[in-house]
Amino acid sequence: MSLFRVKKPKTLIALSCANCGASFMRWRSEAAKATTHYCGAQCQRASRAGDKNPNFRGGPKSYICAQCATPFSRYGECRSSKPTKYCSVVCRIAASRIYVSARAAARAGERRREARERATRKDIGYHTELEWQAILREHNHSCAYCQNTENIERDHIIPLSKGGTEMADNIQPLCRTCNRKKHAKLGYFPLQLELIP
Repeated sequence: MSLFRVKKPKTLIALSCANCGASFMRWRSEAAKATTHYCGAQCQRASRAGDKNPNFRGGPKSYICAQCATPFSRYGECRSSKPTKYCSVVCRIAASRIYVSARAAARAGERRREARERATRKDIGYHTELEWQAILREHNHSCAYCQNTENIERDHIIPLSKGGTEMADNIQPLCRTCNRKKHAKLGYFPLQLELIP
């Protein structure tokens, strides 16, 4: 008994093209991997279109770019993919920008930098840990908006970026979810508080 595996010799077999009917030779191992055989790439592409392919989606379809309103065509998507919206990667990236221009992004960054600088100076005041604990007791250690008791964070009623201070009268306890929703808004109230007369 041998310790080494003996390789079977490769053999060529004759096949007929599913598109044009021409006969051609393929290795038996390659032929076993596919159920439909083509003599070349051109016949394979031709068989994907029209009545020969039950999954054919009707060829290229016309779309209008959601960013630049330019008409363009793409081959129809499969059932699982999302509809095509943009004519190019450039338009897709431009549509996903938060700021409309680099200048607007720079202005927002400058506002954030000024708020951080103002926070490091002493003109915005401060609150002590005892004052924070008193604020928590006043709100029963729960969120001021939704009364959730988990993940309580300090929130500035008037944000530092809008000129708010670190004084105790500008601090309120919010849960993480409400704090993220409020972000840097002024006069933000959730729906539950707006309904209360």
